[in-house]
Amino acid sequence: MTLAAVLAALGAPAANAATPTPDRQDPGVSAYTQNAAPAGDPASLAAGDPPYCSVHVCTYPASYPISGVDTSHYQHQSGSTTIDWSAVHADGIKWAEIKATQGTTVDDAYFLSDMAAARAAGVDEMPYHFWDHSSGSGAQQAAHFIGVVRGSGYTGHRPGDLPPMLDLEGCSTQTTLSNVQSFLDAVQSAFGRTPVVYTSAGEYSRCLSVGGLGAYPLVVAHYGASTPRLPTGWSSWIMWQWSDYWTVNGITGHVDGDVFNGTQSDLDKLAGRHGADVDGNGYDDIVAVYNTGELMW
Repeated sequence: MTLAAVLAALGAPAANAATPTPDRQDPGVSAYTQNAAPAGDPASLAAGDPPYCSVHVCTYPASYPISGVDTSHYQHQSGSTTIDWSAVHADGIKWAEIKATQGTTVDDAYFLSDMAAARAAGVDEMPYHFWDHSSGSGAQQAAHFIGVVRGSGYTGHRPGDLPPMLDLEGCSTQTTLSNVQSFLDAVQSAFGRTPVVYTSAGEYSRCLSVGGLGAYPLVVAHYGASTPRLPTGWSSWIMWQWSDYWTVNGITGHVDGDVFNGTQSDLDKLAGRHGADVDGNGYDDIVAVYNTGELMW
């Protein structure tokens, strides 16, 4: 699939607070253990390789100069630590995947504040839901996610709004394709954007061995590799999470690092930064038509 086709599929815009439970960024709860990472998992080059960038050298993939980060409550571990999003942006970070919800009951405690501050700093935003196969149906999880994300002001169509993302990993038992599909369908209907799927080759096989999601744009996790290994059913990716142990100005400690598979212009189109919202309704507006027939946004 070409990048243009991916952008079209994504629908790039036209010219219960609860205590968070551990997610992939929390130490000690991953499916991986040091020196025992199964082949296909994000950090493993081969079975037995050290799984984390903290113990395995992960080199920034210089062929992809456009960078992003993945943030959640983990970047606020002390309870008082805040992210300086202006410093993050000044350090070259163009977008952030920001955790909103998990399952049907967990809201990330810092989602609303991080969305507002990232947006104010000029960082594009991709709100995401962490799938919990043991917490409600796909439709119920979608309803939770949609409600929380709408509360942040996200519409999917403002300049800076990237598509919503489903984080599919950490499944101790198989989930069903129909259950995951119901989540994706509801989110797409709510925001008018095709969701992207975050996963890795190993996690995808553990969560959904039957596959079936390869038509969705992919954010692939694979640490310590020169090229990411893709899950079954995908032949391309739009973002690659290459590290779980990156350092970025404005963020205390470490953060997941991502790169974009395209140009800055491509990212701008994906984030709806080609137009202007004149009437403040959250959508880009056509404000004039030149005599050449060209639209003025």
